[in-house]
Amino acid sequence: MPNLLTRTLAAALVSTGLASRGAFAQSVDYDSTVGLALATAHNSGCLAITNDHLAPGATIFLVSPRWLDVAPKPRVAIAQVETQLVDDCDVDLGEYGNSYYRIHLIDSTKVRYPYFALTVQTRPVVSRDGTIRADVSHDGVKEEFRVCTSNEGLHFTIWSGRALKGTRRFHAYFPLRYEVEPSCTEADY
Repeated sequence: MPNLLTRTLAAALVSTGLASRGAFAQSVDYDSTVGLALATAHNSGCLAITNDHLAPGATIFLVSPRWLDVAPKPRVAIAQVETQLVDDCDVDLGEYGNSYYRIHLIDSTKVRYPYFALTVQTRPVVSRDGTIRADVSHDGVKEEFRVCTSNEGLHFTIWSGRALKGTRRFHAYFPLRYEVEPSCTEADY
């Protein structure tokens, strides 16, 4: 993730016209700024991400687009890092990421529920059609969040621009361990 000096310099170059907003899109490392989180009962959860530098109290934005009947409405929630864990905190998240954190959800949840987890400061927006978008890379182009099903799991993808038409920036798999009707396309993989 770019530091404050890098972001300030980028903003200055863009504002003076010496660089375009898109010139800084590649400076975001999606692997270290986006992970998967699993909400569990009692405002608790688990975060798996390729980033072992998250501090206790760090804010995490949780994003869940609409997918089938399981999540008929998109959901955006806020969580905070409680502590880093030595081992994976959930067998299903153990297949993704290499750093694990216990998180506390500000919003209550009563079900075991997977989310995109964003460590970058951005405001995810739900559009009128139920799609969730946010400018994760801070380049002026909103990324679109998508979840689709394969035979026994969920594919989480983030796209610069429109899903399946823009550039895929992030992909993670979450196993359901039971069969579901596939909704993914070739582009999702």
